[in-house]
Amino acid sequence: MTRWKYDLGECGARLRSAISDGEENSESCLAVLNALRECYAKVKKMLPAEDYEYDFAEMCDEMEIIRSGIEFGEDDDEDAVANTDYALSQFYDLCDAYGIWVTL
Repeated sequence: MTRWKYDLGECGARLRSAISDGEENSESCLAVLNALRECYAKVKKMLPAEDYEYDFAEMCDEMEIIRSGIEFGEDDDEDAVANTDYALSQFYDLCDAYGIWVTL
């Protein structure tokens, strides 16, 4: 069982809400990625700088590339969903590794 060291609080709840409330289209993916951006900012404040830079910074940069592609209409709905799922998977894996609870 994972012992949680950190809690994302409201931004984690907003992320989960964006995921569950959205449809599988570019607009919903953008909402999820905007919430994920907020979560990365909170994680950056919670973790020691070296831990954030070691794992989270690269994933945050990748998420921003995905977000920009959707925002500028470079991805169709199917690609947007697949790329957003990838970004979420990477984020959740890192949260599990660092003991960060994404609030329900």
